[in-house]
Amino acid sequence: MANALNLFRNGDVGIIDWLFTTLTPNGRERLWLLTAYDVKEGRVEYVFISPGFTANEIKIQVVPDGVSQSKATITYRHFALAPDGNREVEKLDAHWGKSNVFIGKRQSMRP
Repeated sequence: MANALNLFRNGDVGIIDWLFTTLTPNGRERLWLLTAYDVKEGRVEYVFISPGFTANEIKIQVVPDGVSQSKATITYRHFALAPDGNREVEKLDAHWGKSNVFIGKRQSMRP
């Protein structure tokens, strides 16, 4: 479940700095902050934090790949904020990355 709180930077009404919370499958609250969103460049970036557990960054870059296809590059950075967070970050190794590769069709995601 997500609870959205809209924040505006420098008085501008915009999508950057959009803040919302979710719950992880194990019940931890996760705070998400949209830090970049550029349709023309095909780029979206978030920082998400589980207080007292982990802090993470995700960057998604989408580029054309042929006439009617696109290719997405997704980059993650994970940081532990506590010993339990270390164990979580250690799970996110190269094997995790390879097991989360997706090739196929997806619908567009819009905030």
